Amino acid sequence: MRTPVTLLLITALAASACTPRHQAPPDPSAGITVAVIAGPLSDPFFGAVKSGAERAAADLRVRVDYLAPAASGELGAELVRLTRSAVANKVSAIALGDYYPDQQDPEIRRAVDAGVTVVLVNSGEPSWQKVGATAYVGQDEQRVGELAGQRMAEAGVRRAVCVNHVPGSPVMAQRCAGLRTALSHVTEITLASAEATNPTATQQAISGALSADPLVDGVFTLGSGFAELAMRAVDSVKRADKVRVATTDLSTGVLESVRDGKLLFAVDQQPYLQGYYGVQVAVQQISHGLRPTTPVRTGPLVVDRANAASVLAHNRDGGIRGAR
Repeated sequence: MRTPVTLLLITALAASACTPRHQAPPDPSAGITVAVIAGPLSDPFFGAVKSGAERAAADLRVRVDYLAPAASGELGAELVRLTRSAVANKVSAIALGDYYPDQQDPEIRRAVDAGVTVVLVNSGEPSWQKVGATAYVGQDEQRVGELAGQRMAEAGVRRAVCVNHVPGSPVMAQRCAGLRTALSHVTEITLASAEATNPTATQQAISGALSADPLVDGVFTLGSGFAELAMRAVDSVKRADKVRVATTDLSTGVLESVRDGKLLFAVDQQPYLQGYYGVQVAVQQISHGLRPTTPVRTGPLVVDRANAASVLAHNRDGGIRGAR
């Protein structure tokens, strides 16, 4: 004999079976493709940008295509070509560095006019609003130079060389300009493209600057690979005990040199976060109409002898710190 409780349970189960199951709302990020346009992966810095972008793609369930200019090509023209190609392929968004505004800005505006969400990453703070980009993700480049100059001055540097390996890039010019605000004398060396891609030529250019001015007691490079060449140049002119070298950006060699006291410090802009946030901001804008109202800062952070070992320990995480 069925009890009232049994009948109530049967009735509830029957009602449940007849009620339509709740369906999850559609994923607003479904079908989104983000083209990330940045530098060649031969540079560990851009390897970290790519890793961050791919992690964001996995977390947000979107597609990311990483595009880089050919190292042998004319960089500004190559970046314009890649932007144009991404738009033609009907990507949802583009996250890119605005390294050569005079060449790139017209093409970026055309992408925005075509309905593509654009986020400027790593380079482009002065122009992100002018070109209609959703946001800028990166660091304050002037502040990078100021901070480096302050730290070098504290170490006793009075007369420095700033090594600019990307002529025509406002980012590099801003870093050297910032350095001048804290040091009494700064000479900027601008490497031609042929020199910047030739380690021997780069080392010779730095050695020549040191030989030309025996009072130089500091060298500031604007990329991790150039720091290692600068240290060799200092050794070649027999001034390792008198010239302090510092740099922007990280690599395994740079971190080991900072840890061992051979390199004064490195200024980190956390490129992994630039790649991650660049994709994340684009997806949030497309999916929900959300956007930052100010630049998204990922640096600068100073890595010196006090914290280099802890940063170096993250090498085994796949280059998240740009430190392969």
